Amino acid sequence: MIDQNLLDTPLDQLDASSFKSLQDDLMEGRGVREGSVVKGTVTRLMEDWVVVDIGWKAEGYVSRDELTDAEGALDIQVGDTVDVYLPTMKEDDPALILSKERADLMKA
Repeated sequence: MIDQNLLDTPLDQLDASSFKSLQDDLMEGRGVREGSVVKGTVTRLMEDWVVVDIGWKAEGYVSRDELTDAEGALDIQVGDTVDVYLPTMKEDDPALILSKERADLMKA
């Protein structure tokens, strides 16, 4: 259950432990937790990264190298759903670095 006091506190006033607790509570119902495989939707293709929306307020980035076929062609397009591994969520870094390869290994 989400602690309403934490929910009402501005994020810049939470210490690291409180932020982590709030983050875990909010993400638990969505299946989005550190160290887990989550489903995301490809929203943008960049030169070196593929941007994936995992249902959190920040976008996640997967290296294009992880999403290419044997010939080096990108094997995904905007709108596709992809399983990705979410290693960590840091309060001071809104960019989430995700891994398709690690998600595949964990599912295997």
